[in-house]
Amino acid sequence: MRLLDGTLLAKARADGLLTRAGAVTRVRGRAPTLAIIAFGRAGAAPWLDRKLTACAAAGVAAVPLIIGPRIHPAAVAAMIGELIMQSNADGVFLQIPCPAGLDERPLIAMIPEDLDVDVMSAGRVRAYFADRAALPPVTVTAALDMLAAYDVDVRGRRGIVIADESPFALMLAESLSRAGASMAPLVAPRKRDLSSNFGGADLIISAAGRPKLVNAADIAPGSIVIDAGYFNPRGIGDIDVTSGVDHLDAFGPVPGGIGPMTISALIDRVILFAETANNR
Repeated sequence: MRLLDGTLLAKARADGLLTRAGAVTRVRGRAPTLAIIAFGRAGAAPWLDRKLTACAAAGVAAVPLIIGPRIHPAAVAAMIGELIMQSNADGVFLQIPCPAGLDERPLIAMIPEDLDVDVMSAGRVRAYFADRAALPPVTVTAALDMLAAYDVDVRGRRGIVIADESPFALMLAESLSRAGASMAPLVAPRKRDLSSNFGGADLIISAAGRPKLVNAADIAPGSIVIDAGYFNPRGIGDIDVTSGVDHLDAFGPVPGGIGPMTISALIDRVILFAETANNR
């Protein structure tokens, strides 16, 4: 079994990111800058500290906005608008999911397309499906980079993405299709007897954010599996590995898989945006 170690891979990429960020800083006199919108309380938000630490190590300036609970949606929109205007950011990243009762769609609509590092805005989503060369969301990039780095070939595989329908989930499935996998429609996490909906898949990406949703024992031997179920504060993935994963061909775990690689891909993306802006 090949372990898709995102922590190790992110560390291997760190020096290159620092070098590129340093070059931008020298040329224009300020570092690549990432504005991060997060939701939390008491000045803290899940997953934010790791992003801030990684940005600092890479020479990227991070400007966080932590939005507390029970703030009126109009006030949230005003705070985000002010952040975008004042941060002089090269990219804006919105951490999702948003708190219950807060619709993320109008917040996404506030992010200018040219600052949308995570391909959330309607224009960038359309561009991705229209142009095979367009940038995907950073988590999709992280998954593809892990597969490439560990020489995991998905061509000819029968694939599924376990997730509720969203632009992100559809782009994830599309990216694997472009890489040569035969992708089935999205599998909804709420389906009963979930494993019976795998349809013989031997490439499974679970991005449901529902801890221990899938028992690894129910996955066919020789499968490629990436656990992308990191939307929970306990750090428990979608794949229940209690029974072991030695029967798999390759496995990207939570924690230590797609999470650190997504942060690395996010930093890479904001540096790319800064480089592009500097060369206009």
